Amino acid sequence: SYRKFYLSVLTKVMDKADGAFSEALSVFAKDYIEQHSIDFFTLFANNNTVSEKDLQRWSDFVMMELTLDDVTNIQKKIADYEKRIVHNCQGSNSEVIDKCDEFCNYMEGYIP
Repeated sequence: SYRKFYLSVLTKVMDKADGAFSEALSVFAKDYIEQHSIDFFTLFANNNTVSEKDLQRWSDFVMMELTLDDVTNIQKKIADYEKRIVHNCQGSNSEVIDKCDEFCNYMEGYIP
């Protein structure tokens, strides 16, 4: 599908993102994962063109967006975001749920 292709392309360019593109990518990453959670985590559960490092990189960009304006109450922001994506993945197969859990664990690693 086109979505799978473009997500794979975005994943590959994340390493080269800087400045304004990096900021735009962080907004996209946060919104896309929240709005299309199952599609996103299916890509990582069933695709050999993306890696665990790539999943962690996506979490880096989401965290950039969550902390961009204000780092206060970051634990609540992370918890609220995780709650939404976990809810979105309910009813999915175990591989998708596992990838969602891994992603949440990466995000929680940012909490000081």
